[in-house]
Amino acid sequence: MIAIDLSKKLPKMITPVFKDVAWQDWAALDPAALKKDDVDDGAQWQSAGTVPAGWIITQLGMGEFELGGIRITGDNNTVTSDDKATVDQLVQLLSYVKMQARDRIGLTLHESVDFKNI
Repeated sequence: MIAIDLSKKLPKMITPVFKDVAWQDWAALDPAALKKDDVDDGAQWQSAGTVPAGWIITQLGMGEFELGGIRITGDNNTVTSDDKATVDQLVQLLSYVKMQARDRIGLTLHESVDFKNI
């Protein structure tokens, strides 16, 4: 878990942003929902036992998604921020990615970020 102290400036890079997903949780998803969103079935991850969160983000078309001064890069499950980025933008971006995963394919992503001093 990565701790973000809200009383300080945002770090330039946060990685990983989301926890990888257990294979059994991925395998329990509705195949029709995956197909509807053109998401690969992820079979290549079965032997590993987990599905990388970055791969899921990329599969959902958010591999290079940006909000204000915050950008998520799906391939390596990383958020980068510029000097004008705010904690509020970070929270909005993470919430949006989680909402997309939940609403589009029925998957709950869990953050690797812990916010302190709220």
